[in-house]
Amino acid sequence: MSGNTIGRLFTVTTFGESHGPAMGCIVDGCPPGLALSEADVQQDVDRRRTGTSHFVSQRREADQVRILSGVFEDEETRGPVTTMLEQVIREARTEVIYACAPVTVLRDVCLLAARYEIPVQACVDVPMACGTGVCMGCVLPVTGTDGITRIVRACVDGPVFRGDLVRWDDIGTIPFDALGAPGWNPSRDGAPESRYAG
Repeated sequence: MSGNTIGRLFTVTTFGESHGPAMGCIVDGCPPGLALSEADVQQDVDRRRTGTSHFVSQRREADQVRILSGVFEDEETRGPVTTMLEQVIREARTEVIYACAPVTVLRDVCLLAARYEIPVQACVDVPMACGTGVCMGCVLPVTGTDGITRIVRACVDGPVFRGDLVRWDDIGTIPFDALGAPGWNPSRDGAPESRYAG
């Protein structure tokens, strides 16, 4: 989807179409503490509201702004701001979500999808320096279908993962219960004994 992101340090990525169920944007690079509320954005959205004059589309659309993450008590926090019309899930009768975004955005998408019990196929956007898995720059903890967390390489084992299996809050760490983590005991954690266990 080239052409829908502008900026480098401060970026805005748009998605959706005006004739579709929703449009949205991901704003990344806002400084923490910046005052921002849904009302701030809503006034600009209202300026392009349909059906207000004969110069614009006559469709009747209730364009309602929702800020799903990155803002707490009307102040920007450390992280991207994901603005999306939540009703897209309900109105489109969404059965699965396919998402490709930075890790912080994917985490928020998965949290939202979990509320509606919708599966997510998440294409993880992490730095992949070598593309072969040797540099270990793109590792993340993923729980397998067997219930064991493994540190996987996005470039080799992914980059698409089931969103509910990625341990988003543990990315950048080695969870204590991950396979091979210091002190990991397969019998203690309920995993089968392995000939590779130390």
